[in-house]
Amino acid sequence: MQFLSLKATDDEILALCREWVELVAADRLEQAISLLYVPETYQPQQRWTADSLRTYIGNDGSWDPAGDGCVWRVTLIDSTPMPADRPNFRPRADVGHYDGKPHAGWVDPDLPLNGEWSDLTAQFEFSPVDDGIGLSLYDLHVL
Repeated sequence: MQFLSLKATDDEILALCREWVELVAADRLEQAISLLYVPETYQPQQRWTADSLRTYIGNDGSWDPAGDGCVWRVTLIDSTPMPADRPNFRPRADVGHYDGKPHAGWVDPDLPLNGEWSDLTAQFEFSPVDDGIGLSLYDLHVL
């Protein structure tokens, strides 16, 4: 697990989320999983593995394969162009805090799939853990 300082800024929290996206894009899923903190309160189905990530992302946010046989992969954020048909589109990367607490909150970055921005969003939570802040992958969800 990688922990951030209790003094971490929103930009530092977002940077750790982006690092996770880059690892997933590079198909280094085990390493992406190893960045994450898994709270004891998470149910077994919330405990992501490399295989469950590969399956869920590959099916564009579903456990069931697409009928057309398409397999989706996360691609690098920096190399994904803005959609030409949506000039006002900006990928979401919201950082929020629970009740104004600087050490606890959420980050919801949109994910690029197969070189295009998608509706699949990673839903992270962050919270104090020991003397730092841990990042957890709460869910992947089509928003």
